[in-house]
Amino acid sequence: MFCASCRGVFPIDVAVCTRDGTPLQRVEQVLAGRYVLKSVLGSGNMGTVYRATQLPMGREVAVKLMHSDLVRNPDLVARFEREAQAASTVEHPNAITVYDSGRSVDGQVYIAMELLEGESLSAMIERESRIPPDRALELWVPVVKAMVVAHRKGVIHRDLKPDKCCPSANLGKLPSAE
Repeated sequence: MFCASCRGVFPIDVAVCTRDGTPLQRVEQVLAGRYVLKSVLGSGNMGTVYRATQLPMGREVAVKLMHSDLVRNPDLVARFEREAQAASTVEHPNAITVYDSGRSVDGQVYIAMELLEGESLSAMIERESRIPPDRALELWVPVVKAMVVAHRKGVIHRDLKPDKCCPSANLGKLPSAE
């Protein structure tokens, strides 16, 4: 159980925070003792991305958790870890910030990163059906600028998709490099 007020984690049989009396929230999973996984944001070939709270700061983050069946493959784990390392080197206002990565005691492999709020580019395209060229440029120039910074660092993003871009949160914001 999790206290939204003091950010404490408590046993499942405790209903109220012993520190401040706040009713506790049920927690599905606490990852590596640091991330309260709240809900699934999406899933891909390598992992599932969760909305999470970073403890004890209370910061909302996105946590990409490698699929458990892939963790047994050392080459895929190394690739996932290289992804985190590569993404953490790209510093640009339109690139996702990677906060942390690692392995939990129970063998889960994860990347914790900035959480974006907003509409994805694919949702925008579906809603508007056609984006005028000047608007498309306004959306993609920041993406290209972030990609230039990434490429200069030797990071090649191999999986850039409209579902992964969140222009309404921050024009052209990119998720972690894959």
